[in-house]
Amino acid sequence: MIGCKSTEHWGYGMIDVTNQYIVEGIRGGVATLVLMLVALYLMLRTAWRFSLQEMSIDRQWLGWGVCVMFIGHCVTFLGVFYVGQMRMFLYLTFAVVSAIYGSMNYKDNLNCYEGGYIQDEYTA
Repeated sequence: MIGCKSTEHWGYGMIDVTNQYIVEGIRGGVATLVLMLVALYLMLRTAWRFSLQEMSIDRQWLGWGVCVMFIGHCVTFLGVFYVGQMRMFLYLTFAVVSAIYGSMNYKDNLNCYEGGYIQDEYTA
């Protein structure tokens, strides 16, 4: 439930862990693993929803590419655990998805563009 310091006590040949999901469970226990899975789910859902929006084909391809990149990370986690500089690619993916989420909400929060200015309830 709370993780462990190392895998030395697991037995002969089991010290080397190559699965990111297991590593997260070892480092922080079940809570860390669940938080990681929830974060991965939310980010993948955001990228997927972005790719399905009606917008220019370039932005749709961007959304599709981010989805594929994120799914690639999730599949890679089954056979590799990220160490050192490789974690930066994961953090870059998180940053791209966060930027996409911000652009989705920015578009939804704008009231109206007419005549080159933003029209709100006070000027309407």
